[in-house]
Amino acid sequence: MKSFIVAQGQQAPTDHYFERTPPSSETADRPSADAAAIRGLVLHSILGQDSPICQIEIHKNDVVVRKKVSSVRTAVRNAQRGEITEHSLKSRLALSHFLNNTDHTFHSMLTLTFPAQFPTDGRKVKKCFHDFARNTLCRLEKKRLPLVWFLEFQRRGAPHFHVLWARELPDPEFIPRTSVRSSRLGYWTDRSLQSKLALQWALAVARFFGDGTPDPDHLRAGLALEILDDETSAKRYACAHAAKVTQKTVPACYSGVGRFWGKYCCEKLPPPLVINATTESVFAAVGRDALSTNGRVRKFLWGASRFFSTSDEEFIF
Repeated sequence: MKSFIVAQGQQAPTDHYFERTPPSSETADRPSADAAAIRGLVLHSILGQDSPICQIEIHKNDVVVRKKVSSVRTAVRNAQRGEITEHSLKSRLALSHFLNNTDHTFHSMLTLTFPAQFPTDGRKVKKCFHDFARNTLCRLEKKRLPLVWFLEFQRRGAPHFHVLWARELPDPEFIPRTSVRSSRLGYWTDRSLQSKLALQWALAVARFFGDGTPDPDHLRAGLALEILDDETSAKRYACAHAAKVTQKTVPACYSGVGRFWGKYCCEKLPPPLVINATTESVFAAVGRDALSTNGRVRKFLWGASRFFSTSDEEFIF
């Protein structure tokens, strides 16, 4: 059975990670001292673990830690879900993990807002957005264009969507900023495509929540389209979205919020390499970065796939 070893060029954590260091001696075996230090870190943190590590999944960039699940936790997981009141940390981490390991490249981003008289029924809001996404964004120019969307709430309580889109903009134009509150100088966009999409979005909103006639103010400012700087911009934006805590709470006037993010026309993540692991071996490869603030091993080890490689040899301390 295959196990994992520390990748070439990576060093195991040394004794400077711990309060207690091995006795110094000129004749001491340094690899043995490092192994003892790693065991010390494991023993120090193992009491805070909810369950021991059994496997790890090595993805394109990240590593996902899997732990043994007790029957009590399984029963809790199978319980009926309550009403969603915020975008949970678990969901935000799942969004970042998908964008960090997908093979799709997102070249542009859209921001979709609602008019002054905004809807408060989350189910109708999602129907309106999904109708626009399926019939307009995913089928533009008869091409299946992958996209990832996520929901936020403005200060006034209105919902708005951010969409990471795989559409390239061939004719970019720089648009200077119009708000004095913005620290940005402006953004690059395609005016022709932005006007076309803004009309379709305004028509969709008017069809679901009005008399079918678009609001002129919403037609002018209801959609923004901008070019992302490079292929890592979508990942950076998603990580920043997952880290911030503002605009994640559902307003009291809003009902039926449902999911906070989703995707269209996207392939599933490539199957990860699943390897049997222990808490000790994870610390040997990643070090103290594997720990969260409460002393437990993190579920998502961001960018840690470079620390692992496969071998037929056992990793022995």
